[in-house]
Amino acid sequence: MTLLRTAFFQLQYLNSAPITNFSDIQEICDTQTFERSCPSGEVLLVHSAKYGRMALGKCVTKDFGQLGCYKDVTGVLNRRCAGKQSCSVLIWKADTDLMESYPCEEDLTPYLEIDTSCQSGKPTFGIQGE
Repeated sequence: MTLLRTAFFQLQYLNSAPITNFSDIQEICDTQTFERSCPSGEVLLVHSAKYGRMALGKCVTKDFGQLGCYKDVTGVLNRRCAGKQSCSVLIWKADTDLMESYPCEEDLTPYLEIDTSCQSGKPTFGIQGE
């Protein structure tokens, strides 16, 4: 079962048109796939993405003294998912974009925490930036 927490927010994005949408925060364990689809006429926004050992939960069940360590990978997930109608990303330690400058103990298994939502718009390609 995917851990879902929902928050209501007001967001100003790109064209400064206010939108109101639901945010979806998911915890994706190592070797699982992050998948998110938006309804027709909407595209995916990535608000934040962390890769590491943030807290005890679905993916981390024991504290070996490495809780709270993570890398901000919002830019990585933006390049892969933002502006698309749907996105699918395998989360695993061999992904060099996720592991680059990884601050946690290498022997401990990390996970992805990602906060996304959908916004009205047409799919775009080649979104850049961190």
